[in-house]
Amino acid sequence: MIDHLPSDAPATYAIGDLHGEVTLLCQLIAALPLRDQDTLVFLSDYLDRGEDSAATVATLRAVVRRSQSCAMTMSNDA
Repeated sequence: MIDHLPSDAPATYAIGDLHGEVTLLCQLIAALPLRDQDTLVFLSDYLDRGEDSAATVATLRAVVRRSQSCAMTMSNDA
């Protein structure tokens, strides 16, 4: 956390290269000190290689629906 920001300032967390790793995604989200005013931005490469691409997409959709977050599709996910 950056020390010079007020503690009530909204934070933005950028997360990318998930590659179907839904368990790691859930662990990361749980570890973040998220507050209602914070934003998650998911960047590309959601699918392939990992344990469960379909569950990863379902988790992303659920997070986007219930919070201030967005999922951007680029390169390999198009």
